Amino acid sequence: MCFYAAHETLTILDALTFLGVAENPDVSPSQLAEDLGVNLPRFKHIMYGLERGRSDSDAKALGLIEIHQNPTPGFRNQRMLRLSPKGTKLFAQINGGA
Repeated sequence: MCFYAAHETLTILDALTFLGVAENPDVSPSQLAEDLGVNLPRFKHIMYGLERGRSDSDAKALGLIEIHQNPTPGFRNQRMLRLSPKGTKLFAQINGGA
């Protein structure tokens, strides 16, 4: 299955963000933005569009990633990204799984 077949309204940058989160669980938004060569404000727009639970404020919200607070003391202001259950299922389908 192709990522775009599942979500044809997504951009290349949306797909790269999704794959970056899939390949780097618990990556910080700033690190992934830097890896993708995107400025942080633009990246946050993409991130929130892929996040779950934002559909009331963003029609593009797909529930593919989750944003978590870092549990490490001293780093609690840092956010971490990982795939949601829906995103994990899509990633498995893309890779030829169930």
